Amino acid sequence: MSGAPGPDGRHDDLDADELEGLALLVPDDPRSLDGDRATYLDELRLRARAGLPFARVRRVLRLHELPVLRRFGLTGSTIILLLAAVAVVGSSLTLFAPGAGNPSTALVAPLATSAGAVGSIGGLLPQTQVSVAGTSIPLRSARPAVIALVPVRCDACGPTLKSLLVQAREYGLRLVLAGPASQNDQLVKLNDEELGGSALVVVDSSDVLGPTYSPEGVSVVLVHEDGVVATVVRDVTTTQRLEPALAQLDRPGAPSTNP
Repeated sequence: MSGAPGPDGRHDDLDADELEGLALLVPDDPRSLDGDRATYLDELRLRARAGLPFARVRRVLRLHELPVLRRFGLTGSTIILLLAAVAVVGSSLTLFAPGAGNPSTALVAPLATSAGAVGSIGGLLPQTQVSVAGTSIPLRSARPAVIALVPVRCDACGPTLKSLLVQAREYGLRLVLAGPASQNDQLVKLNDEELGGSALVVVDSSDVLGPTYSPEGVSVVLVHEDGVVATVVRDVTTTQRLEPALAQLDRPGAPSTNP
């Protein structure tokens, strides 16, 4: 005998001795099964999550079956390529966006129109292009932000950069590691090994930031939401606290021109 149940779940083909081996233990208190129930539900959720990306892809691929898309000669593969292109453009516009945990800075404020000399404290960041993951972006998109300039030889920079990252996050600010093209590999390594990839590496191809702000040791350029430079702090130490200055960056640095 196979011992398998029939269509109705009964074991009519089993004799009394075999039925004794299939006896079930029913607990007096059903609440004792709560742990097994929770484990079962967790397994269902994990299976659903594992299949979700594939289900989304299948849904996108089925779009080519719609008559309105076939009329324009669009296929599932074409749609995926178009969506990928849109994602790349969208990500380039939000590379310098502050953390989502700070709703007050979710939208990029307009650049200041009345400010001091460009590049100086109280003036706008220099008008130059930088490269982020091979994409050219205006440096003035980095607002508000904490821009860190790192020495070429900086074997012990890790703890200081970690401190800056933690402090910046408290205010929903992005930590930007910036340097000329010759420092790109160094900055990428620092970001990956010391910061877990949480900072944004920016290549200053024209080497504008160094000559403008004359960094010494680990230096930071703090930028208001309107692109105005709040201050430049040089030789930052691991224990140095910048919160008073960071707390001001989510507001304009230039005086309002409204009457």
